[in-house]
Amino acid sequence: MPLYFFHLRTPHGLERDAFGLDRPSVESAYLEACRTIPDLCVDLLNEGTAPLACAFLICDADDTELIEVPFNEQLHDGRRPGRPNPVPEQFACLAEVRKGRRLVAEMRAQIAEMRASAAEMRAAARRVCPSIEAAGPAEA
Repeated sequence: MPLYFFHLRTPHGLERDAFGLDRPSVESAYLEACRTIPDLCVDLLNEGTAPLACAFLICDADDTELIEVPFNEQLHDGRRPGRPNPVPEQFACLAEVRKGRRLVAEMRAQIAEMRASAAEMRAAARRVCPSIEAAGPAEA
């Protein structure tokens, strides 16, 4: 059975596998690396190493690199990580934010209407009684 070495590349450098494992094929060696990654991630995190930046380099007995197995691809099933699914509390918060924005817009429209009405009332009052302008508040 061929001997395969599972060198570990981390942000700190390359940790060489001195012993290797006998596996029937390179595909079997690849599957072994994939099975090892989740457990190794726990150890790496405990050491303060970012597992997503690590990879196995599978080499043959001549130390020829056969396959690189990036941890980030295995931890994300080969997919790029997407946005997490929102939880119901987030939906409720978003609904409240939208409601608040709608209410603010409605209040601004009502304030604009009130200012226009006040300006019309002042103009009408000036026409009826010109002396009100001297006694009333100044327009903004």
